[in-house]
Amino acid sequence: MNIEEAQVKEDERIKKREAAWAEEIAKENESRNFAGTLVNFIGWATVILSVIFGLWVSMEQNGTLGFVYIISGTVTGILLVGFSEVINLLQKIYNNSRK
Repeated sequence: MNIEEAQVKEDERIKKREAAWAEEIAKENESRNFAGTLVNFIGWATVILSVIFGLWVSMEQNGTLGFVYIISGTVTGILLVGFSEVINLLQKIYNNSRK
């Protein structure tokens, strides 16, 4: 009985430790990486500003040039947003691999 009781206690201790690790990792995964957040902000700012600037250029000068500004700025901004998600996913992978 002593060996079985010791094994049960050891199993409970291991489960508690794994639960604590899982909680710590979940907490770290909820937090965002500063670099990822900054790149995400810059990406969305690029999209918004390119649309505004493109509309202004199309009204003042040439409609085709404004359209080019809108498309190129939107594509650049979306690429930056996607890159920020890659940064955040890599941070989560790093957090999960530190067990």
